[in-house]
Amino acid sequence: RFGHSMVAVNNRLYLFGGRCAAQPPESSLRSNRMYVLDPQVTCKDGKPSKAKKLKWSIIEPGHNAPNHRSNHEAVALGHHIIIYGGDTHRHQNNEWSPCVNETFEFDTMASEWRDLSKIESAYP
Repeated sequence: RFGHSMVAVNNRLYLFGGRCAAQPPESSLRSNRMYVLDPQVTCKDGKPSKAKKLKWSIIEPGHNAPNHRSNHEAVALGHHIIIYGGDTHRHQNNEWSPCVNETFEFDTMASEWRDLSKIESAYP
């Protein structure tokens, strides 16, 4: 995987998007999945303990999720993850698409996406 983003929110790592390496390289597929790695698990008594074996969980894209993308930026802000820009696909002649000028917010508590690109404001 390359061209993805990774941020930490509430002691969890969130990995979004990117490309899965393939041969030939132009066949690499972009993703719009969110993965989460929680290094702690909750025991029956409600107290956290370190996980014996770490495992990534997939959060399916769902409603309002960004398109598949790579080479984007991400930042954590409270319990939200903000995704900006990136490239989303290849043209038929195998040249890179222009970068997209979109902003999305992922709420890690509700596992929901919101398209901030629809808010009228000036973009950088």
